[in-house]
Amino acid sequence: NNNNGPLVVVDPVMISTSGHKLVDDTAKSAMIERVFPYADIVTPNKFEAEELLGRKLTSPEDVEAGAREILAMGPRSVLIKGGHSLLEEQGKVPHDEAISSKGEDNVSVG
Repeated sequence: NNNNGPLVVVDPVMISTSGHKLVDDTAKSAMIERVFPYADIVTPNKFEAEELLGRKLTSPEDVEAGAREILAMGPRSVLIKGGHSLLEEQGKVPHDEAISSKGEDNVSVG
């Protein structure tokens, strides 16, 4: 993104609140290949990140590794929302993982 244009935020709405898939594999691949490279930030929730990655995220370390894998799909940064469910199970402070392509690890509490 250049400094003069708008930020491109992609929230890949792929899973309903009841847990049903909302997009097929073709749409998912198209989003990754044709949209993610233009995104300044991609903001999947934990379940959407799992769908993008094709695996479960079962620990905070998995969430961080998953964010780095999604980052490799082309966006400039990634924020995986909903990591609090993993941390609450472990009795830790809830937070979301944010990883930028500049190698900066940003953790926001919330």
